[in-house]
Amino acid sequence: GELAFEFDFHRVEIKRLSPEELSLLLDEIMEDQNIVLAPHFRHFVAEQSNGNPATAVELAKSLSEAENSALVLDPATVVEHAIQARFDRLADTHRALLKTAAVIGNVFPLGCLRSMVPRCISRRGSDTLDMVLADLVRTEWLSRIFDHSDDQLYAFQNESIRDVCYNLNTSRSLKMQHLLAAQYFEKTYDEDLRPYFAILSYHYRQSQNDAMALKFMVYSFRLSLSIGAIPEAHTLLEMVIDLDIKPLQLHGALLDVKEHLDTFSASVKDVEGSFAPQRNVDTSSILDHVGSSGSSGSAHVRGLDGELGVDAMVRRVDRVLRTVAPFVQDVHDMENSDGAEPPRNNHEPEAMLQTARQSQAKQSAACIIL
Repeated sequence: GELAFEFDFHRVEIKRLSPEELSLLLDEIMEDQNIVLAPHFRHFVAEQSNGNPATAVELAKSLSEAENSALVLDPATVVEHAIQARFDRLADTHRALLKTAAVIGNVFPLGCLRSMVPRCISRRGSDTLDMVLADLVRTEWLSRIFDHSDDQLYAFQNESIRDVCYNLNTSRSLKMQHLLAAQYFEKTYDEDLRPYFAILSYHYRQSQNDAMALKFMVYSFRLSLSIGAIPEAHTLLEMVIDLDIKPLQLHGALLDVKEHLDTFSASVKDVEGSFAPQRNVDTSSILDHVGSSGSSGSAHVRGLDGELGVDAMVRRVDRVLRTVAPFVQDVHDMENSDGAEPPRNNHEPEAMLQTARQSQAKQSAACIIL
């Protein structure tokens, strides 16, 4: 290790332990606590601690303090309790910063964090944010992963830490902060938003702005389809259908999706024709040609046909379009009635659409990649 002197205290940096050294440490701790660790739990602690003895001891102590036997048998729950215990001992500035950063994502740009900085940090001066970040990196809550000319990226040490910090936010706070994150990405990278379509759709959906979420989901769907990312496009299609939006909005979005599916399918069939003498066609070769004619990025494709392919998506879109068509027609009839009161239906379109969505989702569950 390394011993360093800083002002009026000493800082000792301990090297990470090897698996063998960590096992000996756990033996000693468990002997003191009169607890026997199952082999799978030892391995889990070693993975979670990443050789850090302080983290390993924290997990072991959390295990020893667990009174519920079910908790002892669930390593993930023990980790969550250990993270929560560490979190509770942090200063209020550190807790607030971690909760805010968790909303942005597992990896987050410093610029976005600055635009959402908690009040308890901003009111203490301009240097407070940098000091808190440096302390969280030193104590291994966060890590700096990339120095960029425009922005610095940070990441949580692992997803478990991020999940715990995220879940400590209130629902009202989450809605507001997701909206702030979406506005930051949209404004900062407006020259080329393509790499951020998925991020924007996620944040807008979490902020309950379904209209903007729909917009960027459709953009992301187009992009996924253009590069041949069929499973990703399939997932995005289901996300569009699951949005809590009016039938007219869903109808318009699905018509856009269907148009791009038809264009993509026709392009693939044209390329397939040039491979007609071959019985077994390499789909990656096919999509290399499709990708070179108007699409961007890699054209590697998984599942062009079958239950997870383009044809399956077309059938899915057609089924939902047939479901919403009567409701869309009702809207058009009302608009063309010159103010006359439309005939009342004995059904509730929104409720029926929701039921139809659930039924369609169950029928196509085997086609969805989560």
